[in-house]
Amino acid sequence: MAGLAATLALAPSFERVLLLEADTPQDCWQGSAADVAQAPGQPRRGVSQYRFMHALLARGATELEALCPGYLSQLQAAGANMTDYYQDLRFGTPAGPFARVTQPSQPLPIVQASRHLLEHTLRGFVQQHPKVQIMYGAAAAGLVFEGGSSSSSSGSRRVVGVQLGGGGGGEVRGDLVVAAAGRRLKLPGWLQAGGWPAAPVTSVNASTAYTTWFLRMPPEVEASLPYSGVYHSPSPPDLPAGAYLQRDEAGLWMVCGISFDRQAPQPSLDAALSWMKQAVYSDEVHALVSQGTAVSPVRMLGALNNTWSHYEQVPPPRGLVVLGDAYCSLNPTYAQGITVAAVQARLLGRLLAQRIAAAEHAHVAAGAAAADASASSSSSSSSSSAASLGTDNSSTSSAAAAGREEVAARRTAVAAAVSGLNGEFYAAAAGVVGAAWGFAAGRDMLYPFAQLQGENRTLQWRLMQGYVSAIFKVAAVDSETAEAVGRAMNMTAEPSVLFRPSIVAKVAAHTLLGWPWRSNSWNNSSSSSSSSSSSSSSAANSSAGGAPAVLPLSGVEGATEAAPLVSASARVQEV
Repeated sequence: MAGLAATLALAPSFERVLLLEADTPQDCWQGSAADVAQAPGQPRRGVSQYRFMHALLARGATELEALCPGYLSQLQAAGANMTDYYQDLRFGTPAGPFARVTQPSQPLPIVQASRHLLEHTLRGFVQQHPKVQIMYGAAAAGLVFEGGSSSSSSGSRRVVGVQLGGGGGGEVRGDLVVAAAGRRLKLPGWLQAGGWPAAPVTSVNASTAYTTWFLRMPPEVEASLPYSGVYHSPSPPDLPAGAYLQRDEAGLWMVCGISFDRQAPQPSLDAALSWMKQAVYSDEVHALVSQGTAVSPVRMLGALNNTWSHYEQVPPPRGLVVLGDAYCSLNPTYAQGITVAAVQARLLGRLLAQRIAAAEHAHVAAGAAAADASASSSSSSSSSSAASLGTDNSSTSSAAAAGREEVAARRTAVAAAVSGLNGEFYAAAAGVVGAAWGFAAGRDMLYPFAQLQGENRTLQWRLMQGYVSAIFKVAAVDSETAEAVGRAMNMTAEPSVLFRPSIVAKVAAHTLLGWPWRSNSWNNSSSSSSSSSSSSSSAANSSAGGAPAVLPLSGVEGATEAAPLVSASARVQEV
């Protein structure tokens, strides 16, 4: 998804964008999510999470729609479940489901769909773009540095292309290379081989795993549910297990069990249901899932850790931008991966357009100044001006010369824009990444078994996570707090929204005085999973409100993007 988004973001600024896709199309790509779920082997070898739970948060939906207008309507036409975060989804922690937000300050539209539908629809926009070419089966094997044919050439400080692996080999060149190949991209080694210093790496690994399958619900059960997703989030440090259930496209529901510390069940239906019954603090998802019929194998995916390569501290060479999971991968339990990648892609596109426009403006201004200086130093006569009578080919040659100058000016502007891009891009991107990292990695650090590299459990961190834990409890009974958490988690508001004075006062009352004094546990507030006991009053109590302690949907984290490297060519057609 990061590579596709970056391609669309670059296209307005370049003559041609080449998307290198390591995978080759498979028959199931043209089918449904059910076809992908049942297909043998790996439908997308480069995307390990292709068959696991996904969705698009409100900010991510906004960013991708801005990149390709019509994306959301095409998703809806294809059957994606378009939901409202506050009204249609049910989130919470062991303290209980979050309070219902009946009058939010702004809606938070969420797209529930399989990764297959999200990616397939976006890929359609990319394939139809007149400036884009997709090269399938093109696995990147290294970088091409200025002054050498591969990343083994040391001493160079500019990336000018990508070296291809496989039987074909060879290389492709461009004015800008964007690495968006996911967390398993071997970029650090390629940079070091080219003589570039390694960026510092921070990681938090709580040994997270997903256990997932598709099912179909009996019509009477599905009709009785007042929500399209229920999410029992893990709650560190004591409850490292969660269970999610959401409606995807084509009448399919996806089940996801989340485990930590290598406690995942065996990938079988009986083992997964037994684990869910015993390990998760509420039986609601288990009771619902037990009534459905599995329509895909049970699959397990591990190694879903948090890793941040700090390119904002040691930027990559000129001509190379790193984004998506290759820059910072997050535990997909927290649902921020696609959104963070989309924000970065749009940021990259805006900065390039602004920098190219500024360079072109400077060139025009310089040309005008030179013309004025030339005019002031020359003389003119009436006789010379009259000599243009008759046939004269000088205007044609002048137009051609002007066209060539325009092409050269555009290339100069692009080169100037790319040359100084990294510092500006990472200064802005680091803020987006830092906000998401603070929650995902910050929460995972609460587990005592989490392995840390470059992170420490400081007093400041302990105070912050204590505050966040208290907020989740208050959100179970207070709609203002629930709404603020929802906006922060959907990245439609800065994290500072959680520190409004009224919310701080409520958290302080909870921490110091034990407020609220009424119980709101899952057991006494959740709706029954059976259709016979799903009354209107229980529906009102169980409708989604507010936001989750842990968002249930995975983004691109953990995936190795099979459309990893984008080579953008700034060549402008000769006039």
